[in-house]
Amino acid sequence: MARTVVAIFDEFQTANRAVRELVENGFPRDNISIIANNARGEYGVPGTANKTTTGENVTGETGAGAGVGAGIGAAIGGIGGLLVGLGALVIPGIGPVIAAGPLAVAISTLTGAGVGAVAGGVTGGLLGALIGLGIPEEEAEYYAEGVRRGGVLVTVQAEEYNTDQIMNIMNNHDPVDINERVAQWRSQGWEGFDPDSESITAPTAGQNEQQWRAERPSGDYDNERPSYRSHYETYLANSGYPYDYYAPAYRYGYGIAGNARYKNSTWAVIEPDIQRDWEREHPGTWDRFKMAIRHAWEDVTD
Repeated sequence: MARTVVAIFDEFQTANRAVRELVENGFPRDNISIIANNARGEYGVPGTANKTTTGENVTGETGAGAGVGAGIGAAIGGIGGLLVGLGALVIPGIGPVIAAGPLAVAISTLTGAGVGAVAGGVTGGLLGALIGLGIPEEEAEYYAEGVRRGGVLVTVQAEEYNTDQIMNIMNNHDPVDINERVAQWRSQGWEGFDPDSESITAPTAGQNEQQWRAERPSGDYDNERPSYRSHYETYLANSGYPYDYYAPAYRYGYGIAGNARYKNSTWAVIEPDIQRDWEREHPGTWDRFKMAIRHAWEDVTD
């Protein structure tokens, strides 16, 4: 009997590693899907322009976040080589995403549109596609909201006897505890996924960072962002790069601070591992981003 295993990750690089391990263990790439929120334009899809429902180009060919560095582009390109149908979409109610695999195809089918130019109702389509894969509706709402809030969703369709192995592989890469995350959202007033809610997008012209942040659903990382921006202004602004260039590094440092693997460790002890993992996805950039990563890690652990 076919089953669907679902996990959501805070970082694209982490989800990417999980997908790679799944493929390396023989799970067909045609059965693996990934959908990553791209509201801040961090992930450019080489050779692909993001499209609205009318087909209007909303980013450059390599995406607004191309300046983050070659590592992000390599990660996206790597997923493109692993999974079928990688494309950049704009989902009403969720915003820009990158998507690949049968889940992206299912969304397209449910809405009666091509992957590159998705028609209205695609937010409901994401929910419907998850339900169509056998995910209970309540859980499907959790995962749809997770994507809305910046998460990276990975699904794997497999025979039931393979599900334990898939879950073990996913768990090797520290997925979000969805029940714990939902409890946090509910404590902030969340009442359920709303397919008619407004998209979460990057700041528009005339909208400052504080306005944009106030309009987003808040999570732990978002609550930390003011201190990261202050750190950037003090130590990194003279680099000539904007804050958004360093944002993935701050997010990465925040993420590793919650990793049980590094619990009760000092920076000196974990730095070699952190550097190796970062360089795997962002070759040659450690020295440039190390200060931001370390600050975010210490901001949480201290």
